[in-house]
Amino acid sequence: MFLRRAFVESRRSASRLFAHAYSSRAPPIPSIASHLSEYLENASQSSPTEPNTLQDAVGRFCSTVTTSPDDSHRASYNALVSTIDSLKTATSELSEPYRGKLRDALIYLAQYHRDEDPDIVPDVLRLVARLLGTGLDQSAEDVFSKLILADDLTSAYRWLGVCAKLRDDLPVAKQSLWNRLLKVAAQRRDKEMLEHIMELFKQLHVRPTEYTSRAMFTGLFDDLSAASIYHPPPFPTVKDWINVAASYGIHYDTPTVQIIVDGYARAGMDDLATMAEYVYTVTLAAPGCVPHERFNRVLAYMAQHKTRAALNQAVAKFMRVGLKPSENTLLAVMGDTTHISDLSHWQRILRKKATPAVISRLMARRAQTHASVLEVYQYAQAHKVPLTGSMLHHAIESVLTTRGPEGPTEKAVDQALALYHHFVARLGGEQDSRQGDQTNHQQKEASAAVPRRQHMYPKEPTYEVLLRALHSAGNVVKYLPVALSLVEDMARFQITLDSKSATSVILLLMTSSSDPEEAFSMYRLIASRPNQPPLKEAGYSAILDTFCKLPTWPQGIPSTALYFEILGDMHKHNVPLGPKVYTVLLAQLAKLATVAAGEADLATRSTIAQTVARVHNHLTVRPAFAPDTALWNQLMDAYQRAGCFAEAWRVWQSLLAAGQINAASVSVILDACAYARAYDMAVSVYHTLHERAFPMNVRNWNTYLECLCRLGRLDEALKVLCLEMTARGDGVQPDKESVRVLLKFAAKLDREWEVRSHIKRFLPKLYYLYVAEK
Repeated sequence: MFLRRAFVESRRSASRLFAHAYSSRAPPIPSIASHLSEYLENASQSSPTEPNTLQDAVGRFCSTVTTSPDDSHRASYNALVSTIDSLKTATSELSEPYRGKLRDALIYLAQYHRDEDPDIVPDVLRLVARLLGTGLDQSAEDVFSKLILADDLTSAYRWLGVCAKLRDDLPVAKQSLWNRLLKVAAQRRDKEMLEHIMELFKQLHVRPTEYTSRAMFTGLFDDLSAASIYHPPPFPTVKDWINVAASYGIHYDTPTVQIIVDGYARAGMDDLATMAEYVYTVTLAAPGCVPHERFNRVLAYMAQHKTRAALNQAVAKFMRVGLKPSENTLLAVMGDTTHISDLSHWQRILRKKATPAVISRLMARRAQTHASVLEVYQYAQAHKVPLTGSMLHHAIESVLTTRGPEGPTEKAVDQALALYHHFVARLGGEQDSRQGDQTNHQQKEASAAVPRRQHMYPKEPTYEVLLRALHSAGNVVKYLPVALSLVEDMARFQITLDSKSATSVILLLMTSSSDPEEAFSMYRLIASRPNQPPLKEAGYSAILDTFCKLPTWPQGIPSTALYFEILGDMHKHNVPLGPKVYTVLLAQLAKLATVAAGEADLATRSTIAQTVARVHNHLTVRPAFAPDTALWNQLMDAYQRAGCFAEAWRVWQSLLAAGQINAASVSVILDACAYARAYDMAVSVYHTLHERAFPMNVRNWNTYLECLCRLGRLDEALKVLCLEMTARGDGVQPDKESVRVLLKFAAKLDREWEVRSHIKRFLPKLYYLYVAEK
């Protein structure tokens, strides 16, 4: 018998066992026998004239326990009981040193007493609790805790067996104490001790609880080694402990599963974590106790990493312990497969029909691998799986993106539209069948229920990809009416676009329009839809830029009236009207003016000038708006390119007076002076900048050089290059562009050699660098 062998072995080597009773977690404890002997000697010397009968009896009893054979313990115990019974004083007469020795004597008995008198240990426990006034359960727990602290599992195990015999007096050998012992045994991975404990549970009719299971596996996954890397128990060990738990009636417990999973996951062993959960579940689970998400999580992992045969086996076992296949189960076992045959297989095994979510997932996987998505869509139609907006989007997107960056063919666009129209027609038929005999009130209720069925309707991205395809096809006559019908359907299905998406759709429709007025109506059609969130500032900027650059403007000049209407919409929706929205228009007008000047198209330049003036007036009638320097520069540049030097000069003068000029302002006005043949104005600008110590950059200098050259002042430009640029002391030096400008104009006057000579004399380094590169 286990207990007898343990007692005999411990008795034979008592001194050795006790010496090792305390682990490194607690300081070594001196021998109880020597401790008691030392105390008794001191006690006999401390009170020679006033002996304490109770303390003497306790001392004799403790000495007998630790130094005499076991068969003398009963007599010593009886003597102590007789002494206590003869005393009329309270137990408080027992001083602390004796109380401590009494506890030590009890621990000694718990460790080394044999079975000749099996009742002596329980009797002493009762007596100690009585003398210490601690209560029977507290005294029992104190002894157990010290045995655990000493890492003496065998004695701790025996002690709980002793306590179990006191069931009438002790509420129980507390379940929590058994769980503590299980945890320590598990930390030592002592399977034999585990089985002994569980066997005693069975004999004592103690029912294991979920806390028993948690204690076992928490201890098992504790790594008490000093290693810096965590080492979980080997998988065969965990499997053995699961089987032991099953053999002693421990049931499935979700927190216990998580302890196991977390233990392996901590070590990065996800495969073992999943397989341990699988073994635990099929071994201990019963129908109704396993959360279905845990079934599905294990199946999803196995679908990714195991064979189909292993997955089939897992599904069968899980179904025996309570798995009820659901949509999530079907998604789990499908994994990353792209094969319709796999879908058919798992529908048959699980006896679960595919749902729209499963079909959508399969379509998305096939799209990632460039397999046929349309084939899955057609499979869903054939097997009467309800079609959803997500499924439609996958199908249409696959049809329209088969050619990649080249864009879809007109045939592909038509095929995508056919899919869309079939989908929408089916929705209309369903709605008609539902509303056939409904009253007006019922129809209103059905209409109110539309948002709850949004997943059955086309999605916002579907309209975006269709509209983009219509635009890229380039057949405006054919597809613009289709695009408008799509916009109407968006309103029908209560699809609102966020600012980014709405901007994208507006740009597509505008660039597909046949003229600017139609483009403007496309903008209003989307931006003014009911419940449409206002566009953002970035969206308006993109729309204004596209609107200005439409190729269908007469002479390429945008209508300021329509442009300002869009700005009015921004103001109405409290969208900030920053300088950028005006800069967009002025930049386009400046570009057009440059082209017109090159073609000597005076009429067009005049029209552009008038348009720039209207923009200028619009800026001045907004008192709360403060244009920044960049906007004034753009206005000045637009004026000068449209041939309106006087207006450009006035803008410069206002900037100068306000102290708002920057380097770009200088370049713009010097350019204006050059093309307006305004030499005096250019020199005035130059001297004003010199007086104000304005830091001209090298681009400003080069612009001034070019201005002088254009005005026929080559000698003056040469003087500025060779003397004034280097004398300013602002750190700006001529560069290759400076030399290039002068040589370009000198060549036209047949004075290139002369200019080279001066540059070589005054700027030799730059000269040789330029000549070497040329």
